[in-house]
Amino acid sequence: MVGQLTKEVADPNENVPNHYIDLDMAESMGRSMMVLTASRKCASCRKKDTQKSVARSKAPTHIKRIAEHCRDQPDFLPPEIPLKEAVFRVILSEGNKPVTAEEVSARLTSLWALGTNQRDVSAAVVQRLLDTSESYGIVREPEPEPESEDEAEEAAATSEEEAVEERPGDDDGGEAQQD
Repeated sequence: MVGQLTKEVADPNENVPNHYIDLDMAESMGRSMMVLTASRKCASCRKKDTQKSVARSKAPTHIKRIAEHCRDQPDFLPPEIPLKEAVFRVILSEGNKPVTAEEVSARLTSLWALGTNQRDVSAAVVQRLLDTSESYGIVREPEPEPESEDEAEEAAATSEEEAVEERPGDDDGGEAQQD
């Protein structure tokens, strides 16, 4: 696929925020994510849609089509669209999987590098847009809850017990030993 993001192995100590589109939050704010996502598909896919088919659809269906097909079409991410709109479309093109500002920046840079409309699509600019795009339903992925000391010790003890149970050579082949 053209311009597909690749996730690099990040330093686990780095706290790089990931963002995604929270469909439920956007709907609760009065946004029709079904219409919003359907209208972002490429021209050929929009031509196939009818008012009735769109009205009966759900946003994840449109997101899936965007990620599988529209993302590779030249009219999906043209360089003249507003940058916040472009950020939204990049997230859609990734199937609404959480992405970092660096990943979005890299995708836009690769797509728009040869264009005449040069804009700042640095990770810093994209990060600011991601952090202020609630109207598109874009939110930070919640940080995982830190384990308590008791939970960490219990998990370690369980792992040790499982390792002891699975040691080779302890199995008697299912037959009882007779003396």
